[in-house]
Amino acid sequence: MKTFHRKYLFVVTILFLNKVAAAFGNENPPRNLIELEDWSCIDGVWQSSSLNIDKPKPCTITFGEAGLKETCINFDDERRCWWTFVPSTIMEDEKVPLVIDMHGGGLTADAQMATSGYLELAESQKFILVYPKGRNNLWSTCGSDEMSCDQFSSKIGDVWDDIGFLTQLISNVVQVTDADQPWSNLIDPERVYTTGFSMGCMMAQRYALERSKVLAGFACHGGELNYIGEESTQTLDDYKNSYDLQPMPAFLTIGTDDKSYLPLAEQDFINWSYWNTCPDADAKSEITTTLTLIGSGKEDTESVDVNRTSSGPCTIDDLSIDTVIMKLMGVGHAPDSRVAGPSYEFLKSRTRPGALDELPSPVETISLIISSSAASAKVFSAIVGILNAGVVVCSTLLLAA
Repeated sequence: MKTFHRKYLFVVTILFLNKVAAAFGNENPPRNLIELEDWSCIDGVWQSSSLNIDKPKPCTITFGEAGLKETCINFDDERRCWWTFVPSTIMEDEKVPLVIDMHGGGLTADAQMATSGYLELAESQKFILVYPKGRNNLWSTCGSDEMSCDQFSSKIGDVWDDIGFLTQLISNVVQVTDADQPWSNLIDPERVYTTGFSMGCMMAQRYALERSKVLAGFACHGGELNYIGEESTQTLDDYKNSYDLQPMPAFLTIGTDDKSYLPLAEQDFINWSYWNTCPDADAKSEITTTLTLIGSGKEDTESVDVNRTSSGPCTIDDLSIDTVIMKLMGVGHAPDSRVAGPSYEFLKSRTRPGALDELPSPVETISLIISSSAASAKVFSAIVGILNAGVVVCSTLLLAA
């Protein structure tokens, strides 16, 4: 089994900062503590206070101005939320796919929106897009596997049910009938896909493994299916049987200079290829091609050469299944909007018949009663309260001295 990555040291730091922020009384920690890529549209250009980008890309919208709507539910006695984007190009009588785009560890939903490239793609390709918010800006990527979760909790300090949260999110978005929700009755429940960057990619793969009867496919960048590495065929078969894993279209993208994750993504390609093997061994083949992509994101406007390897395709139970790994030459561990186009092109025709029958009933949403200004006031008030309490404690100690 894989050991926990060195990169997760920064996640522990982020979690510590979140807990410090929680002491201030703010349910969502201050942005400058958690947003490693806090993109803003300033003077018509995407800018970040935490990244030094030489060639910022022109922009026309901010996160709020993009028309995304926030939805929250009570899940496991916690408020869990997501943002939904409905392109203006979708007609009232259409049934379109749903794409769930997950941020990296320590990042946020709006950071993912600013860097993944899916927002621009949704308008032209006509799919509904959801950006969920991780708990403490992290994802519980061990899923329901007890042994993996023991490793996860030993590093993060906690485990929570993101498999259940994402399933409930899908149920609420797909089955909504409220005419006030712009996505009501627009989503094809048999075309739901996950994607994400880094830890979001880990969660996308984990969900694909454990909820394959709901998901029609996944495509993600710069991550891995953690805690499952170079295993015996018996162990891989055990995972497949344990989760009743259905054939799963898988599209993995990774930079060749992403030294920590590249070998892990390559192993994931091997594992997913094994799980997706056709009954007829002759139907499996590998083809390598080279492409050139140009990004639509903020920092990746230059072209990049790509090496793409496919395992398959083949047909299982009338479904076309293949596994792909696409490597971006000379690219490190960073979000990259250049992968959004080929990723969605791979996904858009995939279906999961009967997915609707696997979903729970929708749950009631909860009101968002704290505005950003009110939340800021709450934080300020809490800080003042803490300072006052500190003064009292210090005064008491002085008096006792």
